[in-house]
Amino acid sequence: LPENVSARIAQGSWPVPRIFGLIQKKGNIADREMFHTFNMGIGMVLFSRPQGAEKIIRHLAGQGLKSWVIGEAIEGSKKVEIRGLGD
Repeated sequence: LPENVSARIAQGSWPVPRIFGLIQKKGNIADREMFHTFNMGIGMVLFSRPQGAEKIIRHLAGQGLKSWVIGEAIEGSKKVEIRGLGD
């Protein structure tokens, strides 16, 4: 991220693979640590202007790739904020 940009991600805006729930339960791992260590199934992240998101999702679907809008870029200091983790 650029120096003046942070990311705000909405927990629950993508399907989390079931294996992460198993790892969390068996390891007694806090939500915040699961996101920090495993990214909870988020693979690659692509930033775009909001008005271009649906076109990108359609294009990726045409390539056999599933994708979701999971958050937004906001003014900040290179931090990643997960909405829904005790906020």
